[in-house]
Amino acid sequence: MIYFKKCDYSAGDDRISHKNILHEEAHRLLDRALQKKGVRAENKELIYNKYGKPMLKDNDTIHFNISHCRRLAVCALTENAIGVDAENIREYPKRVLNRCFTANEISFVRENEFPDRAFFQIWTLKESYAKAIGTGITFPLKEAEFIIGNNFIAANTERKFAFSQIIIDNEFVCSVCCDDILNNKVLFRSYEEFIPLDLSLIHISEPTRLRRI
Repeated sequence: MIYFKKCDYSAGDDRISHKNILHEEAHRLLDRALQKKGVRAENKELIYNKYGKPMLKDNDTIHFNISHCRRLAVCALTENAIGVDAENIREYPKRVLNRCFTANEISFVRENEFPDRAFFQIWTLKESYAKAIGTGITFPLKEAEFIIGNNFIAANTERKFAFSQIIIDNEFVCSVCCDDILNNKVLFRSYEEFIPLDLSLIHISEPTRLRRI
């Protein structure tokens, strides 16, 4: 299950304070999600792997991941390995495109009607995968290639993950990588009723892999 929470932000706000608020909101979402699984917030104890990925101590049946970007906090929780990444749609960084994207991905961005959105569609998929395998930004992002089509996402990742993606209000892109290829379902839920979810923009991956290039 993926949970969202919008947080107010204005140009005059302190960015560091806003980032701290988002971090706290993401953990509040986690606490609420864990409560549904019978884990009380006061009993939650987190440990971290060598790359800094958090996990529950002495509990290998619940996996979670959090992310936040300006004005949005996200929490993902499931019974399998999972990674989630959210980004604001904005002008994309050209140097990151050339450094981290494959030739096919670069073409997808540059030839897209909405190149900024296309960039963050690919970027968040890469980040969600790196977070799911537990390595974070240390993973060489160019090694994971993604193709986004009509209602599918294909990837050449070493492990067979399922990928899902949602675009909220044409303002945020959120991607999820989940190690549950048999059920291959990711449910999106908002704790804020005023966040409309345009279901036509959700992409759910098929258990298909690209050939390595």
